[in-house]
Amino acid sequence: IQTVGVKEWAQEFGFTMEELEWIQPGYAPAETNVQVQNGTNGSVTMIEEHIIDGSLTIAGDFTELDNLPCLNIGVFKNGQLNCLGAGLDGIIHDVIHLSGDIYVFGELYHNGAVFPIAKYTGSSWDYINVPDREGAICTSAVAGGSIYNYVMVISHNSLPGQQEIWYNINNLNWEKGAEVNGTVLDITPSSYGRVFVGL
Repeated sequence: IQTVGVKEWAQEFGFTMEELEWIQPGYAPAETNVQVQNGTNGSVTMIEEHIIDGSLTIAGDFTELDNLPCLNIGVFKNGQLNCLGAGLDGIIHDVIHLSGDIYVFGELYHNGAVFPIAKYTGSSWDYINVPDREGAICTSAVAGGSIYNYVMVISHNSLPGQQEIWYNINNLNWEKGAEVNGTVLDITPSSYGRVFVGL
């Protein structure tokens, strides 16, 4: 402790310098922020960590990643930024890593149609619809746990002022969980199950 006057203060209040050194709090390590390569040319709205490989999936509203063409979604892994395929056209609301694949949820455009889900399998995108809800938009999603792959909330033209909660059991089987009056803004896992929050 090098502060001028500390020794006198310690004597006045009955402390030894050793006692003050013992109770002095530690200091957190200094943080360093560095730019990741050349970043994006637009906004990043979400960064999702893949727990197994440590990669970061980056989603937002951009057309370039590290000065190369990339539409709205890429990955940062092993110190490198890379686009996932050519990216995705549309608005991304959620990203989930599941069994080695990346699932993206939102209002996604492909071949003139709107899809709520796109799955990246390592080289290309597969687009997925909810049964009998072609053109739906997913506003929120979360991993499903031990029974379901994922849980999602959709808006559809046939549901004015409402949304539906859907459970994906596997890529082919679905279960409708509920209809909601209003809008679900987020889903989060808890010890009680999935918690839905919104208006």
